[in-house]
Amino acid sequence: MGEEVKEKKPNKVSVAFKEFFRFLYNPDDHTVLGRGGESWGKIIIFYFFFYAALAAFFAVCLIVMLQTIDPDVPTVTGRTNKPVVAINDGNLYTMDFKNADIWDKYVAGVDKLMTSYNENAPEDTTKQFIWNSDSLADCADKASFIKNTETEKSGCFFMGLNRMYKWEPFDSNDTANADKHLAFNCTLDQGKAGNGNMEPPFTHEMNPPVGEQEIEKYYPWTSLKETGLQPVVGLKITMNIAQMNATPDDKLTSYIMCYPYIRSGEELEMLPSGRPIELTVQFTNSNQ
Repeated sequence: MGEEVKEKKPNKVSVAFKEFFRFLYNPDDHTVLGRGGESWGKIIIFYFFFYAALAAFFAVCLIVMLQTIDPDVPTVTGRTNKPVVAINDGNLYTMDFKNADIWDKYVAGVDKLMTSYNENAPEDTTKQFIWNSDSLADCADKASFIKNTETEKSGCFFMGLNRMYKWEPFDSNDTANADKHLAFNCTLDQGKAGNGNMEPPFTHEMNPPVGEQEIEKYYPWTSLKETGLQPVVGLKITMNIAQMNATPDDKLTSYIMCYPYIRSGEELEMLPSGRPIELTVQFTNSNQ
């Protein structure tokens, strides 16, 4: 008897590839992805008008919704009108005299802040804050307060309240408030970890002094066009080099908390609902 001839089974992978390429283009009936030219034409026309209609519907909705927004008045007010001491640049919360990279970011932040105020300098200064020596004293001129050399180290922090539409610290029309003023003041703090140096080798002075601050005259704030950028005050840090060099290694960081107050004469009362800003000063000693 002759030998039995076994039927050779086709390679499954090869068959699968052939079927796939045949699906992409079938030369027998000239279809692409299972569709002929007429079928593709119909489906392209359908989806063209379908998505055109969706785009038109979205555009109409967007235009209608934009008509409800007032460019000068926030849609929602009151819910977020809580006075928070802040500055709109994260690089201005830390003054690091020992880290060149952080110091350079701080200097760049000061440049950016000053530029924004100078470029938006108002014509009418009766209700708009202007960056000059009258409003910021020793913290107005960058060349005079930014120093980080072996013999001189100083800088200024800046702070103001967040923008709150038509917010006032008190009723300015009430004659009983004639002697009241909005002011900021800062004190040393141990920090969240409790390791802040409470006897640091530097002085910190408000610019202008607390007793001369009358920030309420710039409120209520309504818009950049009408009342300009929010008012700020400065806190000048001046390092005592001899004391700094003698500071222990575990006391090279200090924290400062700055609060908003209602000043009446020499008395300071915390602004209701006012939230402070935490600032950090880092420095080195002769051991580093």
